[in-house]
Amino acid sequence: MKRTELLSVAGVVLLALVLGCGSGPVVWTQVIDCGARETAAGLATDGVNLVAVGTKTLETGRSVWVIQAARLDGRLLWRRDYSQGETSVAADVAMNRRGEAFVVGMSEIKDRKMCVVVKFRSDGNIAWQRAIAVGDASRPNGIALTDEGIMVCGMVKNKDEQDMLVTFLDPDGKTVWSKNYNFGPIDEATGLAVHQEGDVVLIGQAGTAENPDILLARLNSKGDTVWTRRYDSGEADRAGGVAFDVFGNIVATGTGRSGDSARCVILEYHPDGELIRKAAYGERAQAQGRAIATTPGGDIFVTGSLQGPQRSDILTFQYQPNAISIWERTYGADTDVVGVDIVVQQDVFVLGTIEKKTGGSDMVMVRFFRPES
Repeated sequence: MKRTELLSVAGVVLLALVLGCGSGPVVWTQVIDCGARETAAGLATDGVNLVAVGTKTLETGRSVWVIQAARLDGRLLWRRDYSQGETSVAADVAMNRRGEAFVVGMSEIKDRKMCVVVKFRSDGNIAWQRAIAVGDASRPNGIALTDEGIMVCGMVKNKDEQDMLVTFLDPDGKTVWSKNYNFGPIDEATGLAVHQEGDVVLIGQAGTAENPDILLARLNSKGDTVWTRRYDSGEADRAGGVAFDVFGNIVATGTGRSGDSARCVILEYHPDGELIRKAAYGERAQAQGRAIATTPGGDIFVTGSLQGPQRSDILTFQYQPNAISIWERTYGADTDVVGVDIVVQQDVFVLGTIEKKTGGSDMVMVRFFRPES
């Protein structure tokens, strides 16, 4: 694979803050502990409420989705479990302006792993549920809403092949079209973003299982590939999230590897696929990029983890090209914590996973105060 050199951004794009600095006001935190092992998956907002989803794994090995709705002030509205079969793993969530939540995940039904989409009403009751049976096995990772329906992405397996998968559903959950994308031996879409004009951008893994690259693919509204771009540090890279900014450019985050070093990378592309910028968080900081969010005002926020000698903390920062200072927040416990998803509604909200020292894990929602600029 072609090696792509990562540009240094010290003093050019991002100023790295010393580990432990940059921690700012936390408005509230909410730990989601259901008495089992909880792992965070996705976070969404309709501007009034938040919905967080994750997976609860019991001691018996059975796993179920956990869906929790809360006000922006942290007040709990409702919590639901959802499962089909013995294994159900939550992947992502999206919300519409009516406060309805669309949750996607994997369920193993009759020994077959498949994508499942569930629409929850604003009160937490199920409106409908749909199973997407494609290939020998499939697993979803991302979901996004359009004016015409619902986009789901992930991976599909057929015999020895593993391809990226995108399925488009109508508003009632009926499949309009479903397509596989083969960009290499091992392909998997980890997230997607939808432009207001209908185009879609996928982010995911491509390459070999031992040395995956970050791949971006732009699709038109019918699912046809317009272009693909690949980021390769030369070692195993991991895709994070992707979004469109206010100019229609594509911004994505992920983790680049070099030996034992992990770098949170930010990639920017023009709509036609021309590279605008490659950057990394910090000059020497060990960090992972997991999710990215943009605002109508043009701001871009990234979350993931900042890795120290003893533990990792949730890292959240505002990405500003060519800035000399940035808004940055961290949240730490007495053990490892990683940010998994992010939404911005005046303040910045992050969903993460806390690894317990005693074993197991919990989900945590953190609201970071964001002063007016």
